[in-house]
Amino acid sequence: MNKPYAYIFDEKIQQVTAGKSTDIETLANNSQSIHYFSSQHEMAEAVRKYYHKECIITLATHLHIFEKELFDTV
Repeated sequence: MNKPYAYIFDEKIQQVTAGKSTDIETLANNSQSIHYFSSQHEMAEAVRKYYHKECIITLATHLHIFEKELFDTV
């Protein structure tokens, strides 16, 4: 199963970085878990909990569907 999208969560600074899996794998350090997803929609559903906690959300890759799902439906 191909999972082209992913995010990492930096608990220390309360920041989520989302993007294409290849970009996130490059950015992640050894202590961060990478969370993989099949679609931008699925990833937006998972990241929404951090958005509601007022965590910082950054994008490593511009993702139109993810942005629309996350920010237009809160």
